[in-house]
Amino acid sequence: MSKLAGQFERLWKLHGGPALTKEVKFHPTRRWRWDFCNPRAMAAIEINGGVFVGGRHSRGMGQVKDAEKLREGTYLGWNCLTFTSRCLSSANIRRAIDWVMARIKDAKP
Repeated sequence: MSKLAGQFERLWKLHGGPALTKEVKFHPTRRWRWDFCNPRAMAAIEINGGVFVGGRHSRGMGQVKDAEKLREGTYLGWNCLTFTSRCLSSANIRRAIDWVMARIKDAKP
């Protein structure tokens, strides 16, 4: 797990977020995985590091591949939140928790 993903996970737990599963394969033919997700809510969370230092997520082809992954996940019924290092604030985590909790509440049993 990356340092950034660990930071996200600590904040999620600190603020009482619902259970998340790590590294879940979601596509029937591609090897894509969500960094974190709650399958019941069909809610995924992606952690994109290196956006300010020329990492994969900030380069052209990396953005193209990220867009493809998110689009395909959406076609399959997933909703995804993306976090970068600058997004990992208590306010953003609490809002994401509220969003996932609402999706769990609305999910069919």
